[in-house]
Amino acid sequence: MSYRPDRRDDVPIYAADAADGREQLRADAIARLGATDAREPGTFLPPVSGAPATLAWRRWLAEPFEAWLGMAFIDIYRATGRMALDRVLELDREIDARLEVAARERSRQAALPWLEGRTEVRRQPQWVKYLRAQETGDTPGHLPTIFALQAALFHLPLLPTLTAYVIFEGMNGRAAVDPKSRRDPEAFASRHPEAMETARRVFRSAAEAGEAGGWLTSV
Repeated sequence: MSYRPDRRDDVPIYAADAADGREQLRADAIARLGATDAREPGTFLPPVSGAPATLAWRRWLAEPFEAWLGMAFIDIYRATGRMALDRVLELDREIDARLEVAARERSRQAALPWLEGRTEVRRQPQWVKYLRAQETGDTPGHLPTIFALQAALFHLPLLPTLTAYVIFEGMNGRAAVDPKSRRDPEAFASRHPEAMETARRVFRSAAEAGEAGGWLTSV
């Protein structure tokens, strides 16, 4: 089942040129502020390293990411941009319901460094309210939600942010089963161009499913 993006607004989404490596590195760094030591795998975890890990990675890119999770990520980003925290919480709960049990638990565990981090984002009213909702059990607190929320609050462009999330999932998932695997976003992106390719497809799908150019400024 595919995920249909929220189309109730025309909040602008600024997409950096995919070829701009500096913009990608900036998105990687800022999206992980307060959680640069995050090492737990998120929704992606291959069974073992080697060829089976590559196959598992390709499957994760197709399902859940391209099938629905990427669109949910974009909706969270957009909802944050229009200060619609209720929608962010709703999407967080939808992610919780759709993930398989093991992925659900990993995703919540992987989000903890952001929830416990100390950065200026913690002074943002939306972050404070989200954190309060998570602490009281009103929302589960999933990795893709936290990642998109923080990036939107820092006004990062969407496409590099979406790519940074995919890279984080792949990088940490592989490192969890292969001690030799480095947690280096730039190196992972270089070895796995399919991360950017898939993020771009999801980004384009969101543009096509939305009500056109009002929010999409470049691809």
